[in-house]
Amino acid sequence: MQSTHTTRILSLLFCVSLLLISTNTFAQWEILGERKFLSTETFKDGFHFTISNGTPFIVYSDRLDNYNVKLIKFNGTNWDEVGSETIPTGEIRTPSIAFDGDEIYLAFRDFTVNEKTSVIKYDGTSWSYVGQKGFSEGKARFQSIAIQNGEPYVAYEDQAHSFETSVMKFDGSNWIYVGIPGCSVGTSDGQSVYNEISFDQGELYMIFNSPSQTGISADTRVMKYNTTDNNWIALGNVGFPNAGVARQSLDFHDGEPYFAFLDFDAFAISTKKYNGTEWVNVGIPGFTEDIGNGPEIHIHNGIPYVAFDDFSVGRKLTVMYFNGINWLPLGDFGVSPERAVTPEIVTHDNKIYVAFLDETDEDEGNLTVMTYDLLTNIDHIDTENNNFQFFPNPVSEQLTITTEDELKFVAILSTSGKIIRTYHTKSLNLTGIPSGHYILQVNTHKGVGFKRFIKD
Repeated sequence: MQSTHTTRILSLLFCVSLLLISTNTFAQWEILGERKFLSTETFKDGFHFTISNGTPFIVYSDRLDNYNVKLIKFNGTNWDEVGSETIPTGEIRTPSIAFDGDEIYLAFRDFTVNEKTSVIKYDGTSWSYVGQKGFSEGKARFQSIAIQNGEPYVAYEDQAHSFETSVMKFDGSNWIYVGIPGCSVGTSDGQSVYNEISFDQGELYMIFNSPSQTGISADTRVMKYNTTDNNWIALGNVGFPNAGVARQSLDFHDGEPYFAFLDFDAFAISTKKYNGTEWVNVGIPGFTEDIGNGPEIHIHNGIPYVAFDDFSVGRKLTVMYFNGINWLPLGDFGVSPERAVTPEIVTHDNKIYVAFLDETDEDEGNLTVMTYDLLTNIDHIDTENNNFQFFPNPVSEQLTITTEDELKFVAILSTSGKIIRTYHTKSLNLTGIPSGHYILQVNTHKGVGFKRFIKD
């Protein structure tokens, strides 16, 4: 009898411990403000999320208000509209947002001018069109905007040029083509969708899907703009067949572009990077347990993170990161309350933010933003890869790292997660870094590790 009673107590304690572990793991992810915070609805591909100067912003097409464009920002407690008194009215789709200092730019498919591309700018007081309203030659979809040296660049699917991607920039007076109109021709399979453009180290890149005739799968292609010859060059010799037809995203580390995609060869997510010569896998291809829909990649402090709609856990939100060896879940699998459609991931001050369509209907509904504090949960990130030592601690000027692993790079982080300085050596000169508490991030071929230290 005593043995049975003891067994029951141990079983109960084990179940409670599992519950506490599960609760703690989920609690690492938090909802920013209120869940489903819109007083209206938007839809799949109808919103774009970013952060500027620490403030989260979302532009969206309001499905219940004639698809008018709306811009909101998070004030620390709630979401406020931005420039609602002067923002143009009329149906829009596929909005994209970018910042140039304090000025906000929005690009979108403008149904008030026959579905052409328009760009508007907010100067802190009022909205105005940038150049001609509806400046594309014909109907356009999948707008993506980026700013470089004060000039806005926009990519879009261009019906006037055989549904290829065109890229234009505003030179201060007019919108002009960057390269030839329909610049994806010859690289795509006859059409390009889900375009995205990005700058890295002053270089302009774009990524897009080129759908197959069945519309079920597509090739993913990445191109880079050659300023000298005013043309676009495909990175690598071929695209990547059997990619799911979905939104594409690019990010960069040390000048190398990365992207994630739904790999129909494995019916799971794969990630690749371009090493200057060829595209190589980041970890094993098809690293998710099941289909991962709408994957979006973001690289923070050299670590790739991928957010996706995870079929293995009822299509809830999962974020995974690459530790140099394997892809691991950040916190847990399936961290959202319900389905998470078209998640968008960004970071600020060492905190992960993910916005997504929070609905059982994947095509329309409300929005939720979730966050994960990498520093608060630093002990959960990668303790198995803290296989390095350093001395002295506290340190005055010279810090030395000892490890048998091949070193990739080292970063000094503030306690808020900001990169203070980076190195590619085991001997770190800390001259000029103010006294205080810091985090040492060491990236080796075996993974990423974090330890805290004091600078005298």
